[in-house]
Amino acid sequence: MISALRHLSPRGSEAALKRFGALADLTATEIALVRAAAEEVEIAPAGTEIQREGEPVRRPRLILSGWACRQRVLADGRRQIFGFVVAGDLIGLSLLPSPRGAADLPAPGATLAITSLVTCDATGLRQAALDGDQAHAGIARALSEAVRRERDHLLDHVVRLGRLTAYERIGDLLLELYARLSAVGLAGGGEFPMPLTQELLADSLGLSVVHLNRVLQQYRRAGLLTIRSGRVTLLKPEAVVVAAGRSPSNAVA
Repeated sequence: MISALRHLSPRGSEAALKRFGALADLTATEIALVRAAAEEVEIAPAGTEIQREGEPVRRPRLILSGWACRQRVLADGRRQIFGFVVAGDLIGLSLLPSPRGAADLPAPGATLAITSLVTCDATGLRQAALDGDQAHAGIARALSEAVRRERDHLLDHVVRLGRLTAYERIGDLLLELYARLSAVGLAGGGEFPMPLTQELLADSLGLSVVHLNRVLQQYRRAGLLTIRSGRVTLLKPEAVVVAAGRSPSNAVA
């Protein structure tokens, strides 16, 4: 069940503002618009299906805190997770200039809350992006860039599953999560929160839990990273970059 609550926290919009600020320069008016959107929030407990696959997307939502995943479940119960969603990300955003917008389109997959998830209605932000008013040009650029990056993350995931080894897949995903959480002020110094079970990681990376655990042990024995109490520490970030098959120029800040 998703419950509505007003004025949950005066700082509830901070992660979203950091994300938007990383995507485009916002004016004071646009910052106030994001803060206003975050004044009324919805809270979904862990395990809540925020969006069902194939159903129309009623309205876009902006995540203020928590984690979710985008997934498809096969008839025999096997699951493929094709993306994780964190604070500052949007769910169900479409910038198609139609009267109903995203509601014209069925969701390509389900969105499931992994932790308690706090979101707000982003319909007003979407409308501001489409109204053509120069006063909202920053919002328009930020949402357009958010859509582009979501597409890029999906393409990266296709490459991750199709061409990387199990060892490379794990490093590549952890580096992606670190970069995305850093952009909203939730990571730094090679450390970040990751409330993901090994089952969730395995279903994202197309591996069995046994195989995933074996590869994680390789990373630990090599002294590259640790995962304890829901936090990841990249002990040797540059070495993780190499282990993931990335260019050394993609160093972790």
